[in-house]
Amino acid sequence: MVLDRFSYIQDRQTDTKTYWRCENHKNFNCHFRIHTCNESVTKTIILEEDSNIHTKIVQTNAGEPVNKKKKYQYLDQRLFNLVSNPHQNNIDQVNAIAHNIVL
Repeated sequence: MVLDRFSYIQDRQTDTKTYWRCENHKNFNCHFRIHTCNESVTKTIILEEDSNIHTKIVQTNAGEPVNKKKKYQYLDQRLFNLVSNPHQNNIDQVNAIAHNIVL
């Protein structure tokens, strides 16, 4: 099932409802779910919205900044500084960028 440009796979079914989960449940630990009941769709978020991959995708597509955990916000500035002020040695720069990606 596709709803709001997101794909869902059938999780389970009862006599009155069909439960669907995000196709990114295993890959990205996404806990966004929907269920259908008499052809109507109800959205359910198991976790808070800030931790949901759907919310981040929608914010990015709308050009809005994605809320980051405070402990990771400084990495944007570090990466910007690395790109703006390249090292004399390209290997040092690649290693510095790789270090930021690993963090």
